[in-house]
Amino acid sequence: MITFVLYFGLEKPWEKAKSIYELIEVPEALKEFIPDFRAKVIDLGALEDETIESFQSDMKEIVKFIKLSRQGKKEFTFKGMLNHSI
Repeated sequence: MITFVLYFGLEKPWEKAKSIYELIEVPEALKEFIPDFRAKVIDLGALEDETIESFQSDMKEIVKFIKLSRQGKKEFTFKGMLNHSI
């Protein structure tokens, strides 16, 4: 099983737990019985510009907005229409 988390935080990077063992204290004797499920966190505001530019959907504009917001930029210019279905 793989768990993905898309983090849309506008103010700061992901700072929460990414696994069961980070959430709870598991005694060493029980670790063989309790799997350490991990989540792959994709922090959208921390993506490289090259990665963002490779997006082929409206997600590109959303991620640009998140990244600029984290950088403290209050202005965001988008010229065009978002192409999404209802």
